Amino acid sequence: PQSLDDEYHALFIGVGRGETVPYASWYLTGLLMEKPLALLRRDLARLGIERSPEVCEPEDHAGALCESMALLVDDPDVVADTERGFFETHIDPWLGRFFEDLSRAPSARFYAPVAVLGQRFLALERRYFSLPE
Repeated sequence: PQSLDDEYHALFIGVGRGETVPYASWYLTGLLMEKPLALLRRDLARLGIERSPEVCEPEDHAGALCESMALLVDDPDVVADTERGFFETHIDPWLGRFFEDLSRAPSARFYAPVAVLGQRFLALERRYFSLPE
């Protein structure tokens, strides 16, 4: 619906910038397209994960990182240490702060509960990775 489209634009696009910025580089350096993106691209290449040609967002977008993590979890050939390393390096250092910002954004009506779900996912992953093998 139009209201969801309006919310999306207010949150992530805006005039000049949205209310939130869903990129790792932004949260880790204060700038877009920085070293965290380069390191992520290196690690994705090592894991054999490529961005689809029709996708124009950088790989350090929150949604893209969640998709990459899902690919790792679904792949029976990927060991838990690889999943843990990817999570601890590319997701955990910043995604919780993004979800917190998203949950508090003035325009977030639909996306506030999405942010809560994201925070719970991160907590579950942290707990899973802290368990002895």
